[in-house]
Amino acid sequence: MGTLDGKVVLIFAWPHLVRRGGGVIINVASMAGMIAGGVPPMVGHTAANAGVIGMTRQFALEGAPHGIRAVAISPGPVLTPASDRDLGDDQAARDAITAKTLLKRFARPEEVVELAAFLASDRASYITGANYAVDGGASAW
Repeated sequence: MGTLDGKVVLIFAWPHLVRRGGGVIINVASMAGMIAGGVPPMVGHTAANAGVIGMTRQFALEGAPHGIRAVAISPGPVLTPASDRDLGDDQAARDAITAKTLLKRFARPEEVVELAAFLASDRASYITGANYAVDGGASAW
């Protein structure tokens, strides 16, 4: 359901998942939900993403009796057409962003998507209530 609104999951998806006997909710948060950002103002962004991570844990708790799993993915900087457009040729801004990661680069979208595909699969059937950082090591500092 992404980071839409928890109400979307509860109102629309939840009854369907309960009726079908299970499923997987994958929320996309951000590394900002786990670590503070160095460029304020980040309070709203940080609080919202921490809330998504907490909501994921609650969905996991409430969903387990119904076979519903819930997981969150917290990406760090990802090079997308939008981020590429916003950063343009500003190499200093790009370097400032990647300096916060241990790998010193942006993620490629497929590096996040491949984790989501695994988490949605039956191979991850014992995983619920977890938050996965895909942040190039930024949260390891």
